[in-house]
Amino acid sequence: MGLVGIRRGLFPDAPPYRPNLPSTTHPELAA
Repeated sequence: MGLVGIRRGLFPDAPPYRPNLPSTTHPELAA
């Protein structure tokens, strides 16, 4: 839930966070 809020804050125009995406696509979430 928190990751979705962070992702929405950084990329408001991006689709909802999906854990199946490669970490290289979302380095801000890989940390």
